[in-house]
Formats: sequence, structure tokens, C-alpha cells
Amino acid sequence: MDIGKTMYSDSIKARESIERKEESQFMAQKHHESKGFKSLVEDANYRVRSIKKEFKKYFRNISDEEIRNNYATVGVGKLSKEEKIRRQTNLFNKTYGGRLGNSPEEGYKYRGRGYIQLTGKENYEKAGRALGLDLVNKPELAENPKNADRIARWYWEQRVKPKMKYEDWDNTKKVTR
Repeated sequence: MDIGKTMYSDSIKARESIERKEESQFMAQKHHESKGFKSLVEDANYRVRSIKKEFKKYFRNISDEEIRNNYATVGVGKLSKEEKIRRQTNLFNKTYGGRLGNSPEEGYKYRGRGYIQLTGKENYEKAGRALGLDLVNKPELAENPKNADRIARWYWEQRVKPKMKYEDWDNTKKVTR
């Protein structure tokens, strides 16, 4: 029995197992973030109570009436397309504006896009530079499925994979933090 060959073979099998687990986690994350590969733009359709729950730190001191009149798009009656966009813009500017490299008015422009929901001007700049895409001036490029896949892989390699240890690939909560 050649111990070297056995160790090498076991090492290859272990690496292949990790790669399969990692790829499974990657695909699961893309599936989740894109609502089953059906949406490449972050959804901002919320009821008042959902806004208060999901974004509580931003809406702590804002009345239900103000949320209903300026941010909510569900459970508030029929809205025109323009009014719906105004409310979504308000929501993203409130939650993403002034952070993630965004000015206070850029939250909507740099909302989540792609399979991994790339968010924030800073992330658009980094991904665009790495992939040769002008995502800052044309953030909608992240909605193209080919670009979305490249961005997701870049994000995964830069932000997720470096934090993982051998045993972490079985722990979905740890992988998706």
C-alpha cells in the first residue's frame, strides 16, 4: 500500500467535498437573494408593519401615518407608477442613503441588484473596477444575468470565502452572515 497515494487521494476527495459544499452554498445564496432567480433588483414593496420590523432602526421615531403616506407600497390602496417609485425611492434613500458610500440621495440608485443583491455605491465601485464594468454610472448593468453572475462570484470570492474555514461550509448561517 502506497501511503502517499492514499493521503493524496483522501486530500483530493476532501477538497472536492468542500468545493461541492461551497458551490451549493453559493447557489443557495444566489437563489435566496434573487427570489428563486426571478428578481435581479431589490424589492421595496412593504406594508407599514413590515417596514417597522425590517428597518426598525431607521423608522423608530417615524409615525405609522408618515410611513403609510411616504414609504409603504402595500396595503395603502392603488398607487400610480410614479407614486410607487417615489415611495420606493424614499425607502431606499432612508435605509441606504448616507452609508455604504452613498450620498443621502443615492440609496435608491445603488439599491440591491444582481443575484447577490450588490448594494451601495462603494460596492458598485469595487465590483465595477474588478470586473471592468462601469457600475457607478450604469448601475443597471448589474441586472444583466451574465454581469449578475460575474458580480456574485466576485463578491463571494472577496467577501464570503476569505472568512470561511474548512468546517464552515456545512453551516449556512455562518456562510450567509
